[in-house]
Amino acid sequence: MKILDIILEKTALKVVIIGDSIAVGLASGFAGAIVDAKVGRSTQAIASAVVGNPNLQGADIAIVSAGTNDYPLANGGKNNNTQSTISNIQNIKNALKAKKYIWILPFNKTAAKDVSSAIGNDASINLSSVSSTQDKLHPTNYNSVIQAVKSQIGNVDSSQQTAEPITPKKENNKLAIAVPNGRVGTAVADIQKALLALGYKLPKHGVDGVRGPETSSAIKQFQTDNGLTVDGDPGVETVGALNKLIVSKGITFAKSTQADVKGKMSGVTDIEDDDIEKLGGIPKDQLTDKARKSAEEYVGRTISDDEWDYLIRATTAESAYNVKSYAMVMASILNRARDYGKNGIIAALKARNQFQAVTGTAADGHKPSPHFVRGPNAKQLHAICAGAIQYLSKVSHNQRNFSATNPAAYGAGTNIGWLHQLQKGGGQEIAGSHFNTKLSA
Repeated sequence: MKILDIILEKTALKVVIIGDSIAVGLASGFAGAIVDAKVGRSTQAIASAVVGNPNLQGADIAIVSAGTNDYPLANGGKNNNTQSTISNIQNIKNALKAKKYIWILPFNKTAAKDVSSAIGNDASINLSSVSSTQDKLHPTNYNSVIQAVKSQIGNVDSSQQTAEPITPKKENNKLAIAVPNGRVGTAVADIQKALLALGYKLPKHGVDGVRGPETSSAIKQFQTDNGLTVDGDPGVETVGALNKLIVSKGITFAKSTQADVKGKMSGVTDIEDDDIEKLGGIPKDQLTDKARKSAEEYVGRTISDDEWDYLIRATTAESAYNVKSYAMVMASILNRARDYGKNGIIAALKARNQFQAVTGTAADGHKPSPHFVRGPNAKQLHAICAGAIQYLSKVSHNQRNFSATNPAAYGAGTNIGWLHQLQKGGGQEIAGSHFNTKLSA
């Protein structure tokens, strides 16, 4: 392992990764980094996220991918307000207050030029110089981009490249609760400590690093008391409010370590559903085999390696990160595959106008989504396997149709009328998708 990787993994440097879907793809290469990245985010949305989350600010290194979505392919890759993009990029930089920046310049040449004009002399990486692209937006090889970023980190922080862990500076020792990536981890333990310090009760489990029903209930009460969206999810808005209250009241407590993560679910990292603990202690290397067996039992036949690969990729691309939603999407694909013969899963997925993540639309040249091409990361694969093992057998064989409930998901070449038709027929909404049946209890 290289010295730089050792430094990053020991989180001696506070590294944040901010931005759009390209930033999502980069996150897997930086263990311990704070990530605030979402697919399809404009520069304005990214700037708003940074302003609203103090945990993103004041990093040693800020890796930022922004600008691609201001130049949509549906508009010929043009931007109707270049100055707005430049202003937003400058706002992102000013809000981050990072010591060093590494900007990822988009494949779109005009976008790259505009971002470059806004970042001044900051370090940058032009995507077209380190990777080809399969869809004019995303790199075909994220590893090459990750290595290019790490090389830049080595260049801008060469004075800190030492095998000894770097002691964080005093200001970085101040407590700043991070937005958790899932239901398990040190960030959840920090939230639990903050809730207890503010007078909210966790009588059964206390601080265990797991967001179960008790912690979700306490979060909902905090959200209610502070005029926030009440959903039990500690997102940017809720964590920002917690951080402000802690500072204003002068509350201090020790930042959580892995030793604070001690609940029953502590061995299953970042899984969405509370009852995932029913999986027990299945080793990670056996999860995929068990999930595949569940899928084969559900469809009633052996699944080829190629079919399994397509099934996992499509489930990743068509579903939000949620165990039950993964199971419902997987069941929809398998039930459609019953209509075909050998390699029926692939045939179903390639059927015209059925699975946009696989076949694309006329507006994007009928190319698969980057999520399908990239496939699941380790966290997503774990959750997909959990969904197959825990819930797939409970899904009706009539489950065949689903659609996103967010109108923003319906771009060129898609029809939101399909969603309205589905909703009129009943069914169930899970994690931002509406399904034509309900998942059995």
